[in-house]
Amino acid sequence: MENQNLNEPSKEQDPVNPVDEHVFKEETSAEFTEDTIRDDRDQARDENRDEVNNVYGWIAIALSAISFFFIPILFAGAGIILGFIARNREAQILGNTAIVIGILSIITRLFIMPLI
Repeated sequence: MENQNLNEPSKEQDPVNPVDEHVFKEETSAEFTEDTIRDDRDQARDENRDEVNNVYGWIAIALSAISFFFIPILFAGAGIILGFIARNREAQILGNTAIVIGILSIITRLFIMPLI
């Protein structure tokens, strides 16, 4: 079988159109279809991803807030780590809030509580 360049006209006669000598052998179906179905799926996937990112941020804030009352080093550390994970997953405000609350909890426990 010979190598065919698809952009050149075919040299053999087409049995369906014997008159037309300039028949190109290329596929054009991709130019006529729309990607609306794929766009809808991508949009739904992005919305689900945003919800998951917000969940990481809210869990981080909850852990950091719990650290004011129970085992501050453990819960504040977990809240800070999850806060950084939430920041990396595009939940900037929730992640930063959890980090600040966790740091305040650790500072309160280590420096202020021993004085009371």
